Amino acid sequence: MRGRQVAGVVFALFLTGCIPIATLRTPEVVQGRQFTLGGSLIASRDAGGALVLPYAAYAFGDGNVEYNFSVQMGLRAGIKWAVEPGLSLDVGGTLPPLIVAEGLPLAGDIGLLIGLDPFYLSPRLHGIAFQSNNTTLRSLGALVYQLSLGYRGESFLTEVGLMGGFGGGALLSFSAGARF
Repeated sequence: MRGRQVAGVVFALFLTGCIPIATLRTPEVVQGRQFTLGGSLIASRDAGGALVLPYAAYAFGDGNVEYNFSVQMGLRAGIKWAVEPGLSLDVGGTLPPLIVAEGLPLAGDIGLLIGLDPFYLSPRLHGIAFQSNNTTLRSLGALVYQLSLGYRGESFLTEVGLMGGFGGGALLSFSAGARF
């Protein structure tokens, strides 16, 4: 049982280092500039506990296209396009803080933001790749799904999310942020 808890904690830290847990973006494309400050509480049954991570984001756009940057362990840069009112496509890449001599992990994501005013839904798929320079280590890749349901208030966002691999295991998260 103890080994499973350790594996769960390692899995949670790996995911949070490679993938932003909080979406905290609505389907509406930013017109002008916006700053969000908040955090996430992540729980995993396998980890046997919870982890708290701060979140900060900056976005600017013209109402049709938005460029967004966020930090939640790793640095994510993304672009969001308005498809139609209440629907947008969001694509991004994350540079995790796990730069090591053996190689560099990278993560990319694609997702939809669907508005159900004042709620929003965000199904998302993340791809993680690690190319190793060390011949004893192997290169690896993984696909991770994420589903977030959020609520948009006047100056804040809250959301609950589920993230996991297709082979099993999942992380439950609660995120909130104030928008400026």
